[in-house]
Amino acid sequence: MTNTLLLPTLFADAGPAEERNNIFFPSFDITVLLISAMFLLKLRHFLTDTFFLPYARTKGLTGIKLHRFAENAWFSGYYILQVAAGFYVLWNAPWLRNFEKTYSEYPTEDMHDFERPELYGLRVYYLVACGMFA
Repeated sequence: MTNTLLLPTLFADAGPAEERNNIFFPSFDITVLLISAMFLLKLRHFLTDTFFLPYARTKGLTGIKLHRFAENAWFSGYYILQVAAGFYVLWNAPWLRNFEKTYSEYPTEDMHDFERPELYGLRVYYLVACGMFA
């Protein structure tokens, strides 16, 4: 059994294609992904050259330990900020406290709806997280 046989069943209850077109905007997603990837790369290089490596040198680290320290400092700071951003994005989400609302409007839910910032923020949050590893 191939995956092509399963695809029609995934959207069997979704309704006409017009209702599903608001779920995926490749131009928005690619733009946010590329901008976040470039910004995070530049930020990483700036922080590494300006703060992490000089601090590691003052502590007497050399060679591979110097670069390991800089890399671990970057990832520690990044993940702390990502966890804080995740709490901020999800705090007002309706499905955080009521599990039944998780799939109530799936798959026709509009993730680009500015009137529902919990959905829009969640989409941007995941795109920025993907930009970290792009």
